Amino acid sequence: MSKDEKKSLRETLDSLPIQKSLANLQEARERFQSLIIWNELVNELVETDKKIDVMPEGYVKQELVKEQEEAWEMMFSEALVSQILLVN
Repeated sequence: MSKDEKKSLRETLDSLPIQKSLANLQEARERFQSLIIWNELVNELVETDKKIDVMPEGYVKQELVKEQEEAWEMMFSEALVSQILLVN
C-alpha cells in the first residue's frame, strides 16, 4: 500500500461516525476532568481564605491576602474558565 493510499485510508477511518463520537466523548471526558480539578482548587482556596481570616493583622496577612486575590482572579480568568465551560 502506497503512502497516499494509507493517508486516504486513515482519513476515511477518521471520518467514520464512530470515530467522531469517540472524539466527542474524549473531549467531554477531558472537560469533566478539568471541572473536577478546578472544583478542588476552588475548595482549597476557600479553605485558605478561612485560615487567612483568622490570622492576626500584619504584613504576612496582607501579603497572603494579595496572593489569594491573585489566585482567585486566575481561577476565574477567561482562559481557565473556558476550559470547563460547557456550551450547548
